[in-house]
Amino acid sequence: MMYEQVEIPTSELIHFKEQVKKWITYNKDICEHEKKIRDLKKIRNKELEPHITEFMNKYNIKDLNTENGKIKCATRNTREGLTKKNIQNNIFDVIKDQTLVDNIMEKLENRPIKTTYKLQMKN
Repeated sequence: MMYEQVEIPTSELIHFKEQVKKWITYNKDICEHEKKIRDLKKIRNKELEPHITEFMNKYNIKDLNTENGKIKCATRNTREGLTKKNIQNNIFDVIKDQTLVDNIMEKLENRPIKTTYKLQMKN
């Protein structure tokens, strides 16, 4: 795609540069906070939660009353994610014609492409 070279007015360029500087500052702050949050969640979810839930299940404790509110040990059953192979096998279980199954899989893969633009900081 060719862009026509256009003269940028000085005031707009100055404003643009200020916005970029702010964006960089906010992006840096967000990255630092996200890293801290990831570290805290890792400790909470990988180190503490398995031991707490194991204890609660072992002694049939459904919930705890704490100063900060009630903690409930919930049970959740989820299905595994859909995979191309899983979809293909399930369709084949119903439709025993492999050519038809391949055509269906091709149609499923033929989805429109949506283009969006997002700023990213590359180090």
